[in-house]
Amino acid sequence: MYLRSLELQGFKSFPERTKLEFNKGISAVVGPNGSGKSNIGDAMRWVMGESSSKSLRGKTMEDVIFSGTASRSKSGFAQVTITIDNEDRALSEDCDIVSVSRKLYRNGDSEYQINGRQVRRKDVDELFMDTGLGRDGYSIIGQGKIGEIVSSKASDRRQIFDEAAGISKFRSKKRETEEQLLKAEDNLSRLTDILGELEGRIGPLQKQCEKAKQFKVLDEEKSALEISLWVMRLKELDKQQKEFEEKLELLKKEYAEQTDALDEMEEQIEEGFAKSAQAGDRANQLREKIHEVELERSESTKKTAVLGNDIEHLEQRILQINEQIEQSRSSGYFLGTQLEEKKKELEERLNMSEKFQQDISDAEKKLTGAQYA
Repeated sequence: MYLRSLELQGFKSFPERTKLEFNKGISAVVGPNGSGKSNIGDAMRWVMGESSSKSLRGKTMEDVIFSGTASRSKSGFAQVTITIDNEDRALSEDCDIVSVSRKLYRNGDSEYQINGRQVRRKDVDELFMDTGLGRDGYSIIGQGKIGEIVSSKASDRRQIFDEAAGISKFRSKKRETEEQLLKAEDNLSRLTDILGELEGRIGPLQKQCEKAKQFKVLDEEKSALEISLWVMRLKELDKQQKEFEEKLELLKKEYAEQTDALDEMEEQIEEGFAKSAQAGDRANQLREKIHEVELERSESTKKTAVLGNDIEHLEQRILQINEQIEQSRSSGYFLGTQLEEKKKELEERLNMSEKFQQDISDAEKKLTGAQYA
């Protein structure tokens, strides 16, 4: 097992995607102070699960994200990926190449990946356990770390020796198992208490059980009676439904008959309306004729009045002429001739008067016939 490559983007002093490749043997990173050599070691610790910002020489975990410069804006995330050769199967992954990646956003969200699949940090810790790698491994020793190891307590140094001996994974599992046993003991104690409480309730619960059984029997009888009742009720409803259907058929027939009668009445009413309209038109025509006859009668009356006046004048004239005739019989032939002319004129006027009288009589007959029609 050996490190094949380290890829950084947005991590501390590496804003651009930077990939460092390593071959078998010893590789060294050299450069002046402030060039970012220590950031490579921090990136290795960070990608393998380091959660202490102090160990990464920062105040908060957000300090590992590139903070920007005067000529370059800050990054939105930091990502580090390491690729390890696993041909000897030193890691628990069953593949020749193992890739581990960690990504952190400025809002605090982070994610771990092993060979492209998203995992928990615990999975990353278990992957590197007993390999000397990982956040608590001895493969990465920073400045002053050796002095801390020498001056630390024996219990703290033992953790490094356990890691080197390959038993830290078993100690971790032992610790988890002991925690699970403690939880199981707590649960068992709670179950014992609950069991004691339930034993005191067995007597009342047994009585309640007997009552429940009796209730179940009575409830079944009640259900059977209710079913019988509903069956009887259903039969009655079926009978009523049939009666209602027969009544409905009769009502439908009666409705059809009434509808036909109503249609006939509507036709008769429409015929009556048509006849009424015709009678109205006839009445309007008769009114117009009556009006014409009345106008003719009025004209005839006027003419009759005029003719009456003429007759009176003529009669007066005849009297005058008769007087003149009586006075002038002795006047001779000339007067006789004038008398004949006057008589002819009088006869013509009388004929005209009779004609007007006949016209008046005909108009009155027309008026009378129009009124009775």
